[in-house]
Amino acid sequence: MVRFAKANLVWFKGLLTLDHGVPSHDTLLRVLAVVCTALIEDVLRSWVASLRELCGEPTAGWHLPID
Repeated sequence: MVRFAKANLVWFKGLLTLDHGVPSHDTLLRVLAVVCTALIEDVLRSWVASLRELCGEPTAGWHLPID
């Protein structure tokens, strides 16, 4: 994530205030450690449900990879 952020720093600076540059690997790990996974699951389920409404029922075997 840090390498991606550094490689796309100009784009990120258009979205975020990064006065001290890209957060370190350790900082990102500390932030991710306190993220409420149940809340993220609810948000992702709602988002996928809205996609299903927009696109219709997916075909068998359809999946959404999240890396």
